[in-house]
Amino acid sequence: MSGSGVLRNRGTSQAWLSGEAEATPVATATTLDGAVDAGIESHSSLPLQVALYFHKYFLLVWFVASLRLTRDDDDGNHTGVWSGAFETILYCLLYILEPLTLALGYFGNLSERTSALAGFGLTSLSIKLLPTLWLLTTTKIVMLIVLHGILAAFQIVEAVMSFFAIRQMSRHETAHRIVLAPAAEVQPMIDLLPDDSDDEPRFRETSI
Repeated sequence: MSGSGVLRNRGTSQAWLSGEAEATPVATATTLDGAVDAGIESHSSLPLQVALYFHKYFLLVWFVASLRLTRDDDDGNHTGVWSGAFETILYCLLYILEPLTLALGYFGNLSERTSALAGFGLTSLSIKLLPTLWLLTTTKIVMLIVLHGILAAFQIVEAVMSFFAIRQMSRHETAHRIVLAPAAEVQPMIDLLPDDSDDEPRFRETSI
């Protein structure tokens, strides 16, 4: 196919390919010796990181309070032995999963790993939230109700924030691949764009 046989975008597309387009600003970092390291750009979610930070300290309070107050909740509040055993299993499940998922959320957000964030969000909405809601609706102690409610709120908010963070990271990764793609791969996509100078796209005859 000859050069005159394709549709050309004479506007911003060709300027971008030739390097004349305005560069997108990126964050820079200065090292200890004064050198500037350009191109360092973070796309982790700050709201999610703040929620994980406070969740970490609240988890310590919830862990100690649940161990102490569960003994008082056992006095005449359960219908039988099986109900108490089931509640104990749910507490043990949360004691194990909460620290693990918090570490997974920290790792996924700071390292911008969408797979880790997806696992964190799904675990928070499915495996952790259901036991928390069951404990919230079955306990009779007001303090435990408040603690379980706050824990459930953390789980829901962090799951929603993780999905927004995944979308943001995915968009950045897609745009980064397009920008770094060789001109030979990007040119066929540019050829399909309409001319910026005209209201309607112009097509030229192709010759093979």
